[in-house]
Amino acid sequence: MSSKYQYFNGLKFTRDDKTGYYLNSTIRKRMHRYVWEFYNGPIPKGYDIHHKDEDKSNNDISNLEMVRKGKHQADHAKKWHERHPGAADNNLKKAREEAKNWHRSKEGIEWHKEQIRRNPIKEQEFVCQCCKKKYISKPNGRNRFCSEKCKAKYYRMKKRAR
Repeated sequence: MSSKYQYFNGLKFTRDDKTGYYLNSTIRKRMHRYVWEFYNGPIPKGYDIHHKDEDKSNNDISNLEMVRKGKHQADHAKKWHERHPGAADNNLKKAREEAKNWHRSKEGIEWHKEQIRRNPIKEQEFVCQCCKKKYISKPNGRNRFCSEKCKAKYYRMKKRAR
């Protein structure tokens, strides 16, 4: 295990046992970022400083590189999935079960009712595929007929046409 303290440019950095990064609490900056800025200037917004060898205790400038934040996160996510095959699927499976239980709970049902009160589904105008009349209804993804009568007539005509 790496040492608890590292020093750079007269500053003491302490390893955070939770994250593994070295931090100076006086300047409130992680060591790898401080080292990068010391040699290269400010880090532009949207960029991260990456440890090439993925060793958070190796803060030598030759081990650091600046990468776009999105690419950095995607690269680490890909490596995590390679090291933990199936773990993400298991997490998602558990989350789906928990979500299902929550949505069925009193709290979940109340939440859904509140969403409908806040954002009611507005009625829209549709054209009946059978009689071609315009009608008003709330969209449900199956708005094709103005009535059950037109729906039945349409399918009878379709059946006869075969």
